[in-house]
Amino acid sequence: MNIHPIFLHFPIALFVVYSILEFLPLSRFNLKIDWKQVKVVLLSVGVLFAFVTLYTGEMAEKLLTNPHKLEIVEVHAGFAEVATLIFGILAVLYLVGWVDEIYGSVKRPHLLAVIWQILERLEKMVIDTKLRYLFVFIGFISIIVTGALGSAISHGPNADPFVSIIYNLFF
Repeated sequence: MNIHPIFLHFPIALFVVYSILEFLPLSRFNLKIDWKQVKVVLLSVGVLFAFVTLYTGEMAEKLLTNPHKLEIVEVHAGFAEVATLIFGILAVLYLVGWVDEIYGSVKRPHLLAVIWQILERLEKMVIDTKLRYLFVFIGFISIIVTGALGSAISHGPNADPFVSIIYNLFF
């Protein structure tokens, strides 16, 4: 039984909403919302569902017998893994910043302190600069390609004009 379709929409929705929030000028809205917390939750829950989706995708792959569909699945899975990795990195970096805001400088065991300092530097380098937009853009494009190829697997390469374009880029 293929349960992959049950889970795949959750990370897509969460990552898309997160991506939109990253590109919106949120500071212009006079809302008293801590957008970092919202982004941490969207990314963290999205990454958890992405891991479940990757696992159920591997289960679904074992049900396929068509060799051409298996080729598509390999590229589809690769883009899904890239999206999960990119948004996973962003989730970790946002979490580091959030924890620092809440707890500040907490004494940590030496090894953990060294790792935490590296993560803090990465957080400042990525989240606090425009570099995060590159991460979000790559992650978002990865989701789009993953979805289009998933549609090509389940509904055929001519499911719609957009799916055809993405499909023809790779096959």
